[in-house]
Amino acid sequence: MNGRTDPPPIKEWRAEQTKLTAAKYAACERYYGLQDEVRSVEQLRKGAENIMREDTQERQPRRTQDIDR
Repeated sequence: MNGRTDPPPIKEWRAEQTKLTAAKYAACERYYGLQDEVRSVEQLRKGAENIMREDTQERQPRRTQDIDR
């Protein structure tokens, strides 16, 4: 052997790097799509809460304090 080793498997490493890079970009695209979806759902939830809050305020009679005591 005389201290010689086999060369590193560069072709295999590059193939694995290409595969992992593609998977990374696919995961990023999915993440950004889900992030937009969550943002939209949060906006709808806040709107629904505002509508419910306004609806309950309209149903409850307003209490006034008697000034004449």
